[in-house]
Amino acid sequence: MSVDQKRAWDRKYDSQGILWARTHDDWFEVGEDDLVLDVGSGSGKSNRSLGGEIVAVDFSRNALRLARDLQQNLSLICGDVRALPFSDSAFDLVRASFVIDHLRAVEHARAMNEIIRVLKTGGFLAFECFSKLDARFTLREVDANGDYLDGDEILHHNFDRCEIEKLLSALSIRKFKETAWEQRVGPGEAMRRSAFRVLAQK
Repeated sequence: MSVDQKRAWDRKYDSQGILWARTHDDWFEVGEDDLVLDVGSGSGKSNRSLGGEIVAVDFSRNALRLARDLQQNLSLICGDVRALPFSDSAFDLVRASFVIDHLRAVEHARAMNEIIRVLKTGGFLAFECFSKLDARFTLREVDANGDYLDGDEILHHNFDRCEIEKLLSALSIRKFKETAWEQRVGPGEAMRRSAFRVLAQK
């Protein structure tokens, strides 16, 4: 990611603290002895109940400091999904939740190749990304590649099903679901959110 994006995320974590309310995942299973890579782990709130032995990677040092305060028994590494600092076939499961969304379209394949490289044969990828039905996408002006910046200067890219199938073509897809929900954005106001959840196997 660019220096500008790193600064934008550091500012966001510095000003807003622990982001997002999610605390668990119930759409995929983690074995007790699994070595799990949570890439783009952020402040760590959503990996507390993952199970297994977790290695959390994020490129924002502010996010990793928050994660350390939230959960002590966690291996934290400052790193970039485009060049993961791990050996080949190191992990039983990789979770990549709303991380590739924050790369430019031209960087998606490079990041996914890195994720696949560090995943064991037979291992699973739990992948989430926002869809093009998400309200934040429909309200934005996007460039020719489908990328846009939000009010915090953070980069976003929303996906359609074909993009994901192409991105994950080296894996076997086991589950593929688009899910939608209403998110409160103010008193009496809600926004439609929409995301893909994909479980794929190497």
